Amino acid sequence: MIVFAGEALADPERIFELNFARDPPTPLDHIEKVRSAVLVLEAHPEIGRPVPGSTLHELVISYGESGYRPG
Repeated sequence: MIVFAGEALADPERIFELNFARDPPTPLDHIEKVRSAVLVLEAHPEIGRPVPGSTLHELVISYGESGYRPG
């Protein structure tokens, strides 16, 4: 089961707006990259980075020269 931090639920809109301001043709590609990574995490939950003091894992999503850390 995937559990999202509360802030992560607002990330798709924030990511879209940020990327639209930088390069209007790309935001949907960025959202799809995040969606695909979450689906991989669902199938392979141990790939995420362990969160200290928790049984949860954090997913860092690489994209070009930067990345996303949902939530």
